[in-house]
Amino acid sequence: NERVALKGLEILGSLEKTLNEMSLESDWYFGDLRLEGKALQLEGSHLMKEKESKEKAIESDLDLLRRTLNNVTSDLETKRRSKQSDFNEKVAKLRNESQRKKDERVRELHKALHESRSDEMSASLRKQILSDIEKEDKATAKKEEEMKADLEECLTLIDRDIVHARRKFNVDSESTRERLIREWKHEEVLYRHKCSVWIGISSRKVENFKSRRSKK
Repeated sequence: NERVALKGLEILGSLEKTLNEMSLESDWYFGDLRLEGKALQLEGSHLMKEKESKEKAIESDLDLLRRTLNNVTSDLETKRRSKQSDFNEKVAKLRNESQRKKDERVRELHKALHESRSDEMSASLRKQILSDIEKEDKATAKKEEEMKADLEECLTLIDRDIVHARRKFNVDSESTRERLIREWKHEEVLYRHKCSVWIGISSRKVENFKSRRSKK
């Protein structure tokens, strides 16, 4: 599962807890602190919505990268199958043509043997045609090997392109995640710092307020 979840604003709980200890009636004591806390609370809500927006942006970017990868690999796989199919057709055509030539030489042999007037001439004809057939087989095998080598070279290049596309997808995906998470982390750290400062000051104020009330 490649879904990316950004870190939440855990400090919001501490912020709310501190705010709950500051009543509206106590504004005369806390001054603008409670309003500042409310402002921080609103800012936190805004940041949480931004967090959801960033997560959707990550998913959208990753989906686009996945679709691009699928399209590229699909085209390359289609090209691979096409090259293999062309090779198979050419090999079949080459073999059929070779067989046609050999069949023709055999017919020539039968005709020549029928017209031959001596055993010596017949033996010579058999030897010649068998030699021609052997040469044809070797020539066909050589041509087939050359075609096979060309195919393997082409398929190797296609496979290399597929591997490159997948590596690029992995690099781009990781880069997308890191960029957006880094942006969020920067905003989250700044906000947490502001809240921590406010909570520190407010907590002391709350304790002093409680202490002052208890002495009355």
